[in-house]
Amino acid sequence: MALDFSKKMRPNSIIMSDWGAYGNIYTTPEKLVTDIIVLSLLYDEVLIQDEVFVLSDLMPKWFERTEGNDLLAKIFELDSIVLLGWKSYPSEIKTDYKHHPMFARAEYHEKFSTRGDSIFIASESNKDFYKKIEYFLTKRKSAIRERGAKCSFDVNKSFFQVFTELLSKEVYKPWLSSVFPEISSGIKDQFLNFANNPNFGISELKKAGKEVKSHNDPVFNRSLGFQLSTFYKDEIKYSIQRLIQSAYAIPLCESEEAVGKYGYQLKEVPWFSSEETAYGHISENKVIVEAEANTNVFIPSILSDFPQTINSIRQSDAGKALRYAMREIGNDTNFTRITHCWEGVAEELASCVDVKEKKSARTTALRIGEKIITGTVIGELSSMVFTNIHTPYIGALLGTGIGLSFDHGLELMKYEIQHQKNRQLIESLIEFRCSWIPFEKN
Repeated sequence: MALDFSKKMRPNSIIMSDWGAYGNIYTTPEKLVTDIIVLSLLYDEVLIQDEVFVLSDLMPKWFERTEGNDLLAKIFELDSIVLLGWKSYPSEIKTDYKHHPMFARAEYHEKFSTRGDSIFIASESNKDFYKKIEYFLTKRKSAIRERGAKCSFDVNKSFFQVFTELLSKEVYKPWLSSVFPEISSGIKDQFLNFANNPNFGISELKKAGKEVKSHNDPVFNRSLGFQLSTFYKDEIKYSIQRLIQSAYAIPLCESEEAVGKYGYQLKEVPWFSSEETAYGHISENKVIVEAEANTNVFIPSILSDFPQTINSIRQSDAGKALRYAMREIGNDTNFTRITHCWEGVAEELASCVDVKEKKSARTTALRIGEKIITGTVIGELSSMVFTNIHTPYIGALLGTGIGLSFDHGLELMKYEIQHQKNRQLIESLIEFRCSWIPFEKN
């Protein structure tokens, strides 16, 4: 199906950005695989940062022995799964990254970076796990690609812009105070100084007797930010780290032309190209439900041959139509068409899934000002519909569960950037959210 790029299109890849930011976001392999199955129905690619596999101590335990190895093999049999690897390394990295991408990434972290705010050294269990991953990558070459291969975009420079503006611009104060209340004005000033003077930050770390992992010509990046966060007590440290990861997610997704996955730890940043744009956005004071529809969806068990099922549906006319329809956004959205596409995929699933879990998917179209924003939540749903948004009704409107395409919820959060009345309720209802936050240039 040809795409009409004359319209504003939502990306149809998703980065597991919360998982990449926090390797412990999943505590069981069953939950991870179920989420991947669901996301594979809606997105052309489910992108996973290679450091998730490199730095994890949980996954080597999950995927050992025959059962675990078989489940890991199934993940890489899904034609949606793509690892994001690095396309270049400093000359000090001796591992051949083209043939051994996992080992090269591990060597980089050991020499120049960290695992969160801690020093990382790969264990023998980690190394055995890298061998498994690299074996599966040789079986399906399309399961890995170079990070940033889709467009020329400076992620680190853009991360610096987003992070420093979140700390310094007046328009973000209500959001920052609500989401990260531990970060005081004094701490914001200190971190802005560190960000603008990375050599000073490194000098302070060394004075405190801390081992520093950084390049010879340091820049302020996530790793340095995490190391600097250790100057503060835990509640402040973790807030700074979550803010760093949330700011980084926007340019990371932009560089891959992808939607981001957000949750409890990784927050959607209400990003605008300027304060004028932000204040103009929140002046749109009318929110109306245009339409909604519920669809029953059957999800295959992870014990089944789910790769064959999901790959088959993705290649079907119904599967392609749904992924195409989910790209449409704004006034070009045909709500009836998206609903019809959901129903088509639901019929395909019902006919070919033997062991299945029934879920309900609610797709809602909201008019916020002059824009129509759609989204889908899968989980437990109520049948209530309201034409004016009030705090008690957000759950009835959006549903509770997983925000498979959560642009409508994100727009509500951005609409309330100065008041934050509904943000906490929305976040408490939605386990994780797939949100598109375009990097808007001034």
